[in-house]
Amino acid sequence: PVITEDTTSLVEKIILNRIRSKAWDDVERVVKPNVNPYEYKKKLLLDQEKSKKSLAEIYEEEYLKQQKKDTDKEEEFPEHTDIREKMEEIFTLLDALSNYHYTPNMASAEVKIQSNMPAVTMEEATPISVTDASLLAPQEILAAVRGELQGKTELTQTDKKRERRHKKSIQKKKAQAQEQKLRENLKRAGNGRKLDAKTTLNVVKKAVKSGQVKLLDGQQHKVVKSSQSFFKQLQESTKVNVKGKKLDKNKKNNCDGKFSASKLLL
Repeated sequence: PVITEDTTSLVEKIILNRIRSKAWDDVERVVKPNVNPYEYKKKLLLDQEKSKKSLAEIYEEEYLKQQKKDTDKEEEFPEHTDIREKMEEIFTLLDALSNYHYTPNMASAEVKIQSNMPAVTMEEATPISVTDASLLAPQEILAAVRGELQGKTELTQTDKKRERRHKKSIQKKKAQAQEQKLRENLKRAGNGRKLDAKTTLNVVKKAVKSGQVKLLDGQQHKVVKSSQSFFKQLQESTKVNVKGKKLDKNKKNNCDGKFSASKLLL
């Protein structure tokens, strides 16, 4: 606004009226209260004693309290439920008289199953899909090795001898087991049963090793598969026999000639 004598006189009148009526618009001064901080600390009463309940029990109590709050909210007076049921029956009858085919289907009551189990049993600590192998300790999977682990270059003379003795004992046990099995098979064969090919081969090998049996050359016990090979083998054998007889005859003649010549000289 334009500052004139009228406007200034009007502002002065407003100020004087405010002073007379004591209608101040200034901020009221507030004095800060002198509060001792130790008195505030005394108001906070903390429980210094150690809790006797475990963390699982505390969680369980909180869970049960929350469940009870939900059930308290859902609880209703029986009179109210009775009134609601009667109203629903009346409304269904009225809808059947007027426009029943326009109304949606009645909502079925939802079944709410409440399990009064603690929260710890509901939430298992270990997962469901866990194999038994992952729960085993290393010494349960593999047998512990005696002594320190050493390489071939680190082995001493005594260590090498120990390993050799160990290998020999294993081989001896295997040989004893095979011999025992062979004896059992021979015992069964003595009762009138036939021996299998493997057992007979083992018996022959053992007899050859001890010197009781002597194996022939491979050519003498070859199996003849065709007639041509049979006749060929027969012809070779006859030739060998004829050559042998001729050699014997020549030797005999030479001996007779020498004898007669010596007689003549005499």
